[in-house]
Amino acid sequence: MASVAVAYLVDAVAGTYVLALVLLGAAIARALGREPGPVALAVRSRPFDVAMLLAGAVALAVLASVLPPG
Repeated sequence: MASVAVAYLVDAVAGTYVLALVLLGAAIARALGREPGPVALAVRSRPFDVAMLLAGAVALAVLASVLPPG
């Protein structure tokens, strides 16, 4: 929700970076949290969940860096 607000108020690049940070925070929460973990984050094994969340965060950050401003 925060990324949509930032994208609307600032621009799409900033909103994409915020979404990447949200995914990074979810990866950290999944990596450091107790088992079984939040239902929304604990889908498969812990390493798989963390890897997918980190891959999504990195992909969004890379795409945001090549996205034209505006």
